[in-house]
Amino acid sequence: MAFLQLKTYWIYIDKLNAGLNILADIKTSIKSLQYYIFKLIFMLVLNAKNLDLFILKLERLRW
Repeated sequence: MAFLQLKTYWIYIDKLNAGLNILADIKTSIKSLQYYIFKLIFMLVLNAKNLDLFILKLERLRW
C-alpha cells in the first residue's frame, strides 16, 4: 500500500516538474520576443546613420 502511495506521489512530482519546465520555456520565449520587438522598433525609429552615431556616443561614454 505504501508503495502505491509513493508511486502516486512520484507521478504528481513528475507532472509538477513538467509544468514548471513549460513555464520556464514560456518565460524564455517572452524574453526573446521582447528583445526582437525592441530591436525592430529601434531599427525602425533610427536609420543606419543615426544608429552609427548612437553607437559611437555609447563607445565614448564607456571609455
